[in-house]
Amino acid sequence: MSLRADFDFGTHQGRRRILEYGPGELGISNVNIAAAGAIDTREIYAPGFTHFVGQLATDTPIATTLSVRLVARIIGSLGGGGLMVAPAEWEVALLATAVGLNRYSFYWGESRGLLTDIAAGTGSTYCFSPIFRLRLRNTGAQPANTTTIEALVCQ
Repeated sequence: MSLRADFDFGTHQGRRRILEYGPGELGISNVNIAAAGAIDTREIYAPGFTHFVGQLATDTPIATTLSVRLVARIIGSLGGGGLMVAPAEWEVALLATAVGLNRYSFYWGESRGLLTDIAAGTGSTYCFSPIFRLRLRNTGAQPANTTTIEALVCQ
């Protein structure tokens, strides 16, 4: 995890910052995702950030679709580690993958990720949990081989 202050993507104590995670920190590097399978990243901790952008690479033998989903967590009482907010997953991106090795990007932030199922009950239209996981769900009928989340940048 690296903290950089050279871009205008938010402020913390008067400093501009971004938070960047690499494949080793996320835990999804060169994994195969079977048809109808899923895999989760490690927990991502990004307090104070309201957007993220990521880059994913995958090598598919036949075109398929990958769904990038957000699984938010809340902080538990007395350091309990957090509970699942709800059994729901929120789709960040649906990627129609081409044959061969390709790279794709995805984004989640205030202008994306309107949580309509929660908005009716709370009056809010956007939520960004400081603790979350990304779930890659293969929604197609073909495997997604050597899949890697190459970078996740929180802003």
